[in-house]
Amino acid sequence: MRLQGALAEKSKGELLRHESAIAIDQQKAIDASRTALRAAIRSLTELERDLPGIIAKLNSAPRDDLSEAELLSVQINTQYHLAHALLQQALTYGGNQSDRLLGVDRCLKRLDAPIAQLDERDELFGDIVLLAAHSHRLLSQLGDAVQVLNRVDVDKASPRLQLRLRAEQIRILLAAKKVSEIQSLSDKRMTIGGVSSPDLFMAWLEVFLHEWRAAEDAMNEEKVDQMQKASLQLVSQIKQRHGSYWGRRAELLLINVAGQSSTMNNLAIIEKTADDLFKREQLDEAIAAYRAGAVQAEQQEDTQSAFRLYYKAAQVDLSRDETERYLAQLRQLALHIPKHEYSPTLHLIVVQHVLKQVNEQPEVRPLLVELLSEHVQHWSQGPTVDQARTWQGLQYQQDQAWDRAVFAYSKVSRDFRQLDKVLKQLESCWVALIEQLDEQTADEQADRAVEHFAMRVMDIEQWQPGDRQAVLSLASLLIRYKGSYQQALSIINQSAEGLPEPTAGWVASSSSLRIVALAATGQQSEANELIEQLGNGEPSRWIEMLEQLTMLASQSSMEITKRIGALQVETIELLSKRIESEDDDFKRRWEFQRALSLSYAGQTDKAIASFKQLATQNPKSGIIQRGYGNVLLDSENGEYLKQAILQWRRIAGNTPPESAAWFSAKYNVALGYFRLGQKDECATRIKYLQVTTGIDKAPNKNDFLELLGKSSR
Repeated sequence: MRLQGALAEKSKGELLRHESAIAIDQQKAIDASRTALRAAIRSLTELERDLPGIIAKLNSAPRDDLSEAELLSVQINTQYHLAHALLQQALTYGGNQSDRLLGVDRCLKRLDAPIAQLDERDELFGDIVLLAAHSHRLLSQLGDAVQVLNRVDVDKASPRLQLRLRAEQIRILLAAKKVSEIQSLSDKRMTIGGVSSPDLFMAWLEVFLHEWRAAEDAMNEEKVDQMQKASLQLVSQIKQRHGSYWGRRAELLLINVAGQSSTMNNLAIIEKTADDLFKREQLDEAIAAYRAGAVQAEQQEDTQSAFRLYYKAAQVDLSRDETERYLAQLRQLALHIPKHEYSPTLHLIVVQHVLKQVNEQPEVRPLLVELLSEHVQHWSQGPTVDQARTWQGLQYQQDQAWDRAVFAYSKVSRDFRQLDKVLKQLESCWVALIEQLDEQTADEQADRAVEHFAMRVMDIEQWQPGDRQAVLSLASLLIRYKGSYQQALSIINQSAEGLPEPTAGWVASSSSLRIVALAATGQQSEANELIEQLGNGEPSRWIEMLEQLTMLASQSSMEITKRIGALQVETIELLSKRIESEDDDFKRRWEFQRALSLSYAGQTDKAIASFKQLATQNPKSGIIQRGYGNVLLDSENGEYLKQAILQWRRIAGNTPPESAAWFSAKYNVALGYFRLGQKDECATRIKYLQVTTGIDKAPNKNDFLELLGKSSR
C-alpha cells in the first residue's frame, strides 16, 4: 500500500512535468510537479529505509501474505522507482543547472544496487537499464550509456522493450552526432508483432528535426523542405497512433524547432506554431503568426490556406471579445479574397451584425447601406446575394427611394426561400413608384412591372410560393393599371390548376382578385357565385378576402375603388348574420372592413358614422383611430374636416414623438387646415415643426415640403 501511494504521487509529478511544456503558466505547473515528486521521493526513501528491517523480521517469523522473494522484488521496485523519481525531479530544472546534474547523478547511484541484484531476464531489468542509459546520456557519458544498454539481450527482450531500447540507441547516436549511423541501422521497424512505442516515434522525430536544423545550417532548401514535411507527417502519425497527449508532445518538439527556424516555409508547421501560441494565450503573437502564414500562403498561391489563416487571426480577436475588430477583419478578408467559397458568407455575417445595430444606433445605417452595396457588387451570384438584395430593398423602401427598392427586389432569384414575401414588397414599391410619376412615365413603368412579373411565371412546371405570389402581383397590376381583367383571370386560373395544389391562403387572395375582375367585366353573377363559395368556407377566409379587397381598393382607380367598395358592402351584408358566434377580435376586424367598404363605395356619412362608433369603442386601437381620421380627412364637408383636425391632433398626442406615425399625424393636421382653405395656418404649423423638432428625419419629409409650397402660393 505504501509503494502504491508513492507511485501515484510519482506518476502525478511526472505527468505535471510533461504538461508544464503545454501549460499556460509553466512555472506553476513545474512547481506542482516538484511538490508531487518530493512527496513521492520522501515516501519511497522511507520505504527503502524500512524494507531491510521488514525482510529481517520475515526471516525470523515467516508470514502467509508476502514471501521473502516478493519482499525483495518490492525492494528492487522501490529502488527503481526512487531513482526514476529523482530523474524526473532533475528534469524539472533546465540546461546545465547544478540541481539538474546532481539529480541525474543521484539517480544513477540509486540504480547500482538493483542492476547488481536483478536477474537480467526480468522485464524490470530492461526498464532499469534504460533509465541508467538515459541518465548517462544526460550527463554526456555516451560510452557508459552504450555499455549499460548492451547488458540487455535484445533477442530475448519483449517487443515493448526492444522498441524502447532502439529509441534510446537512436538518441545516444544523435547525442554523439552520428546521424549517418542512425540512417544505416539494420532494423528500422516502428512496430514488432503489432506493438508500437511512442518513445521510438518520438526518437525518430528528434532525428528528423535534427536533420532539418542541419540542412538549414547548410542552406540546403530542398532538404529543409523534405525534413519539414517528414516531421509533420510523423507528428500526425504519433497523434493518430498514440493519442492526443503524445501528439501534443510531438507538436511541441516540432514547434520549438520551427520557432528557431530562419527558413520556415511549411504552412502546416507555421499554423501549428500559431495554434500553440493561441493555446498559451499569447494572443498578439498568435495573430502575427497567423497573418504571417497567410501572407506566405498567398505568395505560394495557396488561397485556401491563406483564407483559413486570416480567418483564424480574426477568431483570436473574437476570443477576447473584440467584436468590432473581429467583424472588420471578416470584412477585410472577404474583400481581399472575394472568390473564396466562404467569403460572401463572412461578409453577410458582418451585414447581419450591423443590421441588428441599426434599431438602437441609427447612426450606423449609412454603414449598412454601404455594406449591402458592397456585397451585391462583389457577389452578384450565389446563395447570399438574394438575402443582401432583400435587405437592400428594405433600406431603400424605408427611404422611399422606390426606384432603387424596385431594382434591388427585382433581382432576387427564384431560389430564395422567402421570395413570396419579397415579391409582395416589390409590388408595393412598384406601385408607389408609379404613383409619383407623370402619366406617360407611369404607363411605361407599369409596363415594366407587368413584364417583370410575367417573366417570373413563364413555363412553370412545379409551382413554388414565390411563383404564385408573382401571379397575384401580376394580376393585381393588370387590373389596376391595364384594365386587363380577362388576362388576370386567365393567369390566376392557370396557376390554380398547377401542382402542387395552392395553399388556402393563396386561394383566398386570388379569389379577391377574381371577384374584382369578374365584377369589372360585368360578370356580376359569377362574382356573387364566388362570394357564395367563399361564404361556405371558414370565417377566417372571409375576413382575409375582405382585407385583400381593401388593399386592392386602396391601390386602384376611383372607378374600380367604388366597384370594389360596393362589392364589399354587398358581401358584408350577405355574411354578417353568420359571424355571431365569432370572438370580439374577429367582430372588430369585420366592422372595420364594413366602415372601410362604405368609404370606398362613396357612402361617406355611413362610413364616418361606422368609424365614429368603432373609435369610441376602441380608443386604444391605432389602426381604427387612424382609419377614422382618414375618412374624415377625405371628406369635402367642412365640419368633417374640423373633426379630422381634432382627431389627428388626438392621435399625435397619443403617439411617441418623432416616430413615423407621429410625423404622419402632424402632416394630416396641417393637411386638414389646407383642405379647409386655411393655408396660412397650414404653413404656420409646418414652419413651427421645422423650427422645433425639424422634419429632416421625417419619412414623409417631401410631403411636408410639397404641402408647404402649396400653402405659400
